Amino acid sequence: MMANRALDELLSQAIALCGAAEGESAEAATLFAAIAARAQVAPANPKPPAPHRLPACRHLAPALSLAAKGPAAGISNAFAAMDKTLCWVQNPNYVADPAMAGFLPDYGYVELAGPGGIAHDEKIALGILLIGPGRLYPQHSHPAREAYLVLAGDAEWRRDGEPWRMRVAGALIHHTPNQTHAMRTSDQPLLALYAWQGDIATAASLV
Repeated sequence: MMANRALDELLSQAIALCGAAEGESAEAATLFAAIAARAQVAPANPKPPAPHRLPACRHLAPALSLAAKGPAAGISNAFAAMDKTLCWVQNPNYVADPAMAGFLPDYGYVELAGPGGIAHDEKIALGILLIGPGRLYPQHSHPAREAYLVLAGDAEWRRDGEPWRMRVAGALIHHTPNQTHAMRTSDQPLLALYAWQGDIATAASLV
């Protein structure tokens, strides 16, 4: 049973947003809602990660402020209630890549549900991604199937080399296994929930 009330509220709010999705967002909404529902019934992690912050966390307050003014206000409030207890991390593949040195100070994520999350589940991963303004998250891919729910930040997204598309708060985005994708932020930080299913043990790599 979910032991963290703020996380349960965050997941409930996310599922509600998914329920309003239409058209091309429907596939992403179905995937995200299913993963979020599974996370809601996951047990509390008996050994939760210790709180840890990254340089990118300086962008969190502005991002949460933006989110609080849009369709993800409920999610923003729930996440803010957990802020001091969270463990912010970075993809080890990016940490080891010299090409990502300029990106790392403005990037981080928190696993809320998954093998190392507040809620423990070995089959799914769900968390929040934060990227500072004016940054390119280069083309990358991973074997896990993925859905994103944008909480804040007018950022552009691209899949498989298609044209860049602006995605605003409330947008849902789906990535199939090993599909290449990239993001670039504007003058606002990007805050987005992500949900993974499938091979969640293999971290993303640049393409």
